[in-house]
This record gives sequence, structure tokens and C-alpha cells, in this order.
Amino acid sequence: MSINVCDLQKVQIGFQGFELESSCVYDFLQSFNGGDDEAPRVGYYFGSDLPGIVTFSGNTSYLKFTSDVSITYSGFLGFYKFV
Repeated sequence: MSINVCDLQKVQIGFQGFELESSCVYDFLQSFNGGDDEAPRVGYYFGSDLPGIVTFSGNTSYLKFTSDVSITYSGFLGFYKFV
């Protein structure tokens, strides 16, 4: 998922709930400081520790969720805003 805002703003994301597999191999969320997964990676999230607030340095961010089908967890509930 790509999030784009006006040139003078930045994207900020946070999470209200986070529960994925504890292994970083099967279920994980990545955040990138740009428009796709070729941009510099900002975060790599897995397990059940709630990630902190992330403010991207530019006006475009990209989130990529990867999962397998073997074990099901609750997933995550996130939000974004423009700052």
C-alpha cells in the first residue's frame, strides 16, 4: 500500500494492535521511505510487540505485508496521518 501526501507534509503511521507470528520469516510487515519496496526500508515488524509511531522523511511511504497460510494470528490495526 502506497501513501502519498502533499510535498510539504510527511506521512506518520502507528498501530493500535499488532499480533503476527513470532518468527520474522512467515508473517511480517515492512515499511519503506518511498513509493515501493525498492525504497530504503524504515521498519520490519513481526510478533506481538506494538511498533512505535513512525514518521517518514518524505511525502511518500509504502507498506508491504507478507504472510503464509499455515498459522493464523489476529493481524494488525494501524492508522496513518499527515504531519
